[in-house]
Order: sequence, then C-alpha cells, then structure tokens
Amino acid sequence: MKLRVLGCSGSESPTGRSPSFLVGDHVLLEAGSVASTLSLEDQAKIDHVLLSHAHLDHVKDLAFLAENVIHRRDRPVCIHGDAECLSQIRAHLFNDIIWPDFTKVPSEEDPVLKFQPLPNDGLLEIGDLKVETLAVEHPGGCLAFFLRSRNSTLVYSGDTGNTIALWEKARELSNLSGFIVETSFSNEMEELAEVSGHLTPRRLSSGLERLGPVDIPVYVVHIKNSEERKVVSELDALEDPRIRVLEAGTEIDF
Repeated sequence: MKLRVLGCSGSESPTGRSPSFLVGDHVLLEAGSVASTLSLEDQAKIDHVLLSHAHLDHVKDLAFLAENVIHRRDRPVCIHGDAECLSQIRAHLFNDIIWPDFTKVPSEEDPVLKFQPLPNDGLLEIGDLKVETLAVEHPGGCLAFFLRSRNSTLVYSGDTGNTIALWEKARELSNLSGFIVETSFSNEMEELAEVSGHLTPRRLSSGLERLGPVDIPVYVVHIKNSEERKVVSELDALEDPRIRVLEAGTEIDF
C-alpha cells in the first residue's frame, strides 16, 4: 500500500499545507489540503476519509471536497471519526450557516457525504486496509491510527501530546514499518506544547525512548511554519537516524 503526502505542515502558508495523506487511491487520512492538491478526477476517487479530530487544519478541505465531487460520484464519500468528532463537524461546519450540509445535498436520499462513526471497538476494515485507533492526549479529543496493510503496520498520530500508551502500543507491534508523528513546537515553546497537546523535539525524544530500539523510520509532521528552523535544528541535535522530516509529495510504501 502506498501513502502519498498531500500536506503535512502544522499551519497554512504558501510554503506549507495542512495535514492530508492519500492511502492508495480511495482512502484519505485527514482533510487539511486535499481539495487544493488533488485533481478533481482524483478527488472523485476518494471513498473514505479518516479524521483524527475536528480541529480546522485537519478538516477544512472537507467543505471543498464535498463541493468538488458532487455529481462526479454515484455514492457518498464516507467520513469516519469518533462520534464526538463527527458531531462537532456537523454542528460547526456542515450546519447550513458556515457551509451547506452535504449529508443532505443534493438530497437526503442521495447525499455527497455520509458520516460513519468509528466502531466502538476502534477497528475498521476498508478493503484490504485494517484500521485501529487509539485515543491520544489533545484538547477536544484526538485519535491515532494504526494502518495495517498485508504484513506491516504504519502508525499515524497527528496531534499527540504526552501519550505514553501510543509508544507502548507501537513497541508491541512485530510488523511496525513506520511511524508518522507530529512535532509542532521547538523546545523553548514547551509550555505552549503542554497546554495545547503537542510535542517538541525533547518530548518526541522521550517517546522514542519508550518505543525502544525498533529500527523503523520516524516521520515528523505538523511543524508550525514559524518554528520550522528551530524544530529541524533540534531534531538534528537528537542524532537519531530514524527521524526524518516529512515533506509534501513524499510517497511511503507500507
């Protein structure tokens, strides 16, 4: 399975797009920059969208994806998230005030979008892709995703915070092939990272210590544009050969 990075920045700017990852051709992980990156034809191929939480940088392009694929598909795009996430998106985005409710457009019988809460056991199967979730520490709630394809697992944690269980669960995997994790702020912004549920290079290093000597690439995402130089410098100073700063356009096989 191939994962294509459409955007992976922690803020929006001419040089950085919000998080969005295309898994194969038909599954989207996060919806921060899909509409501004993919062609209309490729957007229309998306059948499923996995959302970690309802913060704007992770969901904003759902509005434009819905608009772009109307009349280009014969079935709705399934939007997957926990019940709270989907409720927040319905109340604050697709509420017929900020944006039309595309779960009822063009009609309730034939909508563009369909909200599907994740199963209570946190397990979802989409074709050959098996998805498991884990709650991570971030204001408003957030999920990490364990994406299983064939005999390997890719872990994705967008907004992470100090979630010990994430690293311990990943360490138990015998088929871990890669780890995508945010590091939003530099070490001098430790207090802000703490209250906002994000990582710094120092906090990432603590997590990697819990992960242990597992020899897999660790892809860093969600660096705030204003913090990029400091964060990259501090990541380099960790001298951990597993760490790689992810860039838009990168493709990962897992």
